Amino acid sequence: KQQNQLAFGRSQSAWWVRFSLINQTEADWYLLIDSLVGDEFEIFVFPAGFSNQAITPQLIKSYAVNLQNYPRRSWHLSIPKNQLFNVYIRATNGNAILNMPLELLSADKFIMSTFDKYRLVSLVFAGILVLATYQFLMFLVLREASYIILAVYMLSVMLTIHRSSPLFSSLFFLSDTNAHFFTAPFLIAIATSAAYARDILSTAYYAQKLDWIFKAFIVVALVALFTLGAIPLSTIFPPVLTLLLIGFTFFASLYVASKGSRLGLYFTLIFLIPLGIYLPSLSVLIWKTELWRPEQDILFSFGILLFMLLLSIIQAER
Repeated sequence: KQQNQLAFGRSQSAWWVRFSLINQTEADWYLLIDSLVGDEFEIFVFPAGFSNQAITPQLIKSYAVNLQNYPRRSWHLSIPKNQLFNVYIRATNGNAILNMPLELLSADKFIMSTFDKYRLVSLVFAGILVLATYQFLMFLVLREASYIILAVYMLSVMLTIHRSSPLFSSLFFLSDTNAHFFTAPFLIAIATSAAYARDILSTAYYAQKLDWIFKAFIVVALVALFTLGAIPLSTIFPPVLTLLLIGFTFFASLYVASKGSRLGLYFTLIFLIPLGIYLPSLSVLIWKTELWRPEQDILFSFGILLFMLLLSIIQAER
């Protein structure tokens, strides 16, 4: 197994990558780009020394076959032994971060890598779906708005994670980084998070000014949902808005807890989990994009699953 990380940050440019390969074994290999590259992507694999006129799509397909319906950009390479090959890659990534961790894997390593990564993602998504279903059923029984808000929040977080860690083929369209509504799941998660915090903290009762700020977050997120896709390099906006919302929510929960609210105190203690999870992730998404790795989303998702479970306990306590 060999791996190299190429990081270009947020850019609307088309980037070219060139390297050479020599297969020193009789085995076939798999080229995997284990990251979110959801816009234009082309790969050209051909023997060194070929003229431009000799390089045709049929020639390239004879050496590199794209794996259809696989969650990541990946190819089966059939390269003769001890022959030098050139590999050219052209990629754009819409408004999203363009990082390309290139991995050259044997068949066994490719299978194990797929199994390990998507088993973890499957566990997280299964947990979120169970919790969201429970909240929805409670809403049908009690007709309490906070249950459906929490259910929508859970599902939108799952869809946000699914963009960079895809699992279900029917949802692969969410990974289209050039789509107008690419940031929609993220923004829905922000709006529902603000709505749920406002409801559970009863800010309309304890602090009307704080309540109005929560409403402003909701409005900004929903407006951005429809307009952000038309703004270049706008994928930085949801992480920035999330960072502001996290800081404000923690302050509001401390204030409400100081007024004697037991739920406010519980929420403050539980909110320490997303503080520890979100802040490092957001710092990478905003300031240090070259450090972003898809594995971070998997670790992040386990922490979020625990936070959702504790939110469900608070909801039951309420």
